[in-house]
Amino acid sequence: MKRILFITGAIFLLSVTACKKDQEKELSESIIGEWLSAAITAGSDNYYFEALFMSGNKRLLVQYDAQTDAVIKTFNESSYTVDNDEIQISLPMPDFNQQASGDPIMTTFFVFMRSDKNTMTWFNAHGGGGEPTIVWTRK
Repeated sequence: MKRILFITGAIFLLSVTACKKDQEKELSESIIGEWLSAAITAGSDNYYFEALFMSGNKRLLVQYDAQTDAVIKTFNESSYTVDNDEIQISLPMPDFNQQASGDPIMTTFFVFMRSDKNTMTWFNAHGGGGEPTIVWTRK
C-alpha cells in the first residue's frame, strides 16, 4: 500500500513539475500581444486596462472607465521583465496621479497562464501590497 501511495505521489509531482516547465518555457513568449483586464474596483472607482505587451519587454497601457468605456488615462510606454523560473512578471506600477519622481515603483505578480494561452491571471507575489488579482483575456 505504501508503495502505491509513493508511486501515485511521485506521478503527481512529476506531472505538476512538467506542467510548470511547459509554462516556464513559454511565459515570456505567451505574454506578447494585446490583453484586456477584467474590471477592477478600487474604492468607488471601477476601471479596466488594455495592455499591449511587445517583444523587447515593452508595454503600453490604457485605463478605461468600466461603466462608460471612456479612456481615463494612457500611460507612457514602460518596460517589464519575465522571470521564467518563478513564473513571474515585474513591471512599474502605473502612475495614476502623474506625480512620478525618481525611479518607478516596481511590482511583481505570479502569472498563471491557461493552456489555451488566451487567459492569464496575475497574483500579487509579495502579498499584502494592495495590488489586486488581475484576470487578463487576450484581445
